[in-house]
Amino acid sequence: MYETFYNNSKVELSEAKFNLFYGKRNDRIIKEGIAELQSHIRVISPSNEDDEPETEYHNDKRSIQDRVFSIIIDKLTLEPYEVSMNSNLMSDLGADSLDAVELIMEMEKEFGIIIPDEDAEMIRTVGDIVRYIENIIS
Repeated sequence: MYETFYNNSKVELSEAKFNLFYGKRNDRIIKEGIAELQSHIRVISPSNEDDEPETEYHNDKRSIQDRVFSIIIDKLTLEPYEVSMNSNLMSDLGADSLDAVELIMEMEKEFGIIIPDEDAEMIRTVGDIVRYIENIIS
């Protein structure tokens, strides 16, 4: 339906997305582009300590991954596309040792768990965090 374009990261963009991002003003195309983009967005709501206790739904693997990603993106001021399960916290995401400690503390707070120092020292990637939390919670 749309002509295909690619941005600098070789991500395919429809004509609607291309025009939305690169400035060609056409309200119909902009509305279609927004609708197309919205169809790809996952809403991640921040944790609130005053909320009801977590339900089983919130502890499924997808939710755990989304929550871990959200914390990392927030604490390290990253864009969502910069974070993957294979991202190394230090070499890929630019975290230093203080950032790593703060991330572990946020994970403990978010999931209501305790991560012993010796376990925290073994965590290198985003995937390590997700798998560790999945194992603790399940």
